[in-house]
Amino acid sequence: MSRFHTLLFIGLMSLGGHSFGQVPSQTRPSLGFDAALKLATETRQACQRMGFSVAVSVVDRQALPLVLLVSDDAFAHARKTSERKARTAASRRAPTADILDANDHEQSLGVAFHAIGLTTLSGGLPVVHDNQYIGGVGVAGAPGQNALGQDFDTLCAEAGIKSIGAQWAAAKEAKE
Repeated sequence: MSRFHTLLFIGLMSLGGHSFGQVPSQTRPSLGFDAALKLATETRQACQRMGFSVAVSVVDRQALPLVLLVSDDAFAHARKTSERKARTAASRRAPTADILDANDHEQSLGVAFHAIGLTTLSGGLPVVHDNQYIGGVGVAGAPGQNALGQDFDTLCAEAGIKSIGAQWAAAKEAKE
């Protein structure tokens, strides 16, 4: 090999670690499995303390499943409903109850959402960190509301979100 080719080879090899034209990657907060598991566990325990057997789903920012916990006596449909609530909250970046309230003039919204695996039932909350949406949690199986008109599924989800630290909040709190 000639000296020119050797130097050219060495020069090209030294460039191997560099990419031209690429924008440096930005780090975004993510929910992660450990936080998702704690969120699901604490949410389920909050419902159990209120006397409810529920299903809890946690999804990431792309609405992909991370954790699903189902209490022994949860209703058969609770698993699927909790998944839809978590997916809806994460993908729409809003509490599921607020979606229906904001679109109450749109009677077919619930049917359209159901067709694509989403729901307008209350009990789904997005999870944000540093004002960035990082996932969603959905609870199903705690029917009804308390004396203040607060949905039990939503109360359980809020308790779970608070349990993973003060810096984590429901989207409703982040907007305030």
